[in-house]
Amino acid sequence: LADEMENKYTTLGGKISFNSKVKKIIVENNKATGITLENEKDFHSDIVISAADGRFTIFDALEGKYVNKKITDLYNNQDPHKIFYSGILISLGIAKTFKNALPLLRFQLDPPLNLPDGTNIEYIQYNLFNYDPTLAPEGKTSLTLLLPTTKYEYWKDLRDNNKDQYKKEKISVAEKVIEVLDTHIEGLKENVEVIDIATPATFNRYTNNWNGSVQGWMPPADFMNVKSLSKELPGLKNFYMIGQWVTPGGGLPPALLDGRNVTQII
Repeated sequence: LADEMENKYTTLGGKISFNSKVKKIIVENNKATGITLENEKDFHSDIVISAADGRFTIFDALEGKYVNKKITDLYNNQDPHKIFYSGILISLGIAKTFKNALPLLRFQLDPPLNLPDGTNIEYIQYNLFNYDPTLAPEGKTSLTLLLPTTKYEYWKDLRDNNKDQYKKEKISVAEKVIEVLDTHIEGLKENVEVIDIATPATFNRYTNNWNGSVQGWMPPADFMNVKSLSKELPGLKNFYMIGQWVTPGGGLPPALLDGRNVTQII
């Protein structure tokens, strides 16, 4: 899907700069007029739209100059449970097809799985892509699962200060998960060929999402009645925010909808 969107955008004349991290949003007379990359290269525009992390956008790229009490309270008075959790994402490449296995299963762990960061995992839910031959070479299958955790600082500090131990703990978690999965998917353990492990620190490095969050704000119980936050910031013209930090919900559908909505506003 990402490739199709890129192709459509470029055929319409759009240009994409990959590996180009934004440092700040250029503002002139309280109007957003472009962006500056970390390499100090400027791109000027009539309108700036940020689909980036909300905290970075407001308090770093815009230096916290365009806020009100509602915005500062939202970002400064949150405990970790009001931000959508991060997680340890484990992806496996398996040299077997598992044609008769369930493609999705959620089951309870007894005893719970204890993560190195102190989180107790009581349930595991996996996605086994045995129904989609495009996601693995012939005769093989891919599997993914996410272990939720709010302990971003633990993984960030460990990676920054003791990378060898960081790698050991990642592998240890994956090995424990594989042992558990093997009791539900016969023949899995002996056929694992590829293991990829992403931690909250990984999510933050690749997406810059606050605390490695996977979906922005945690939807409350009355999710369907929650209104989107404003796409505009007080006192700033020609600027819009879109994505999971202003529109409830994560995943592709809300992202596409938000992009369409801001286009209609413009």
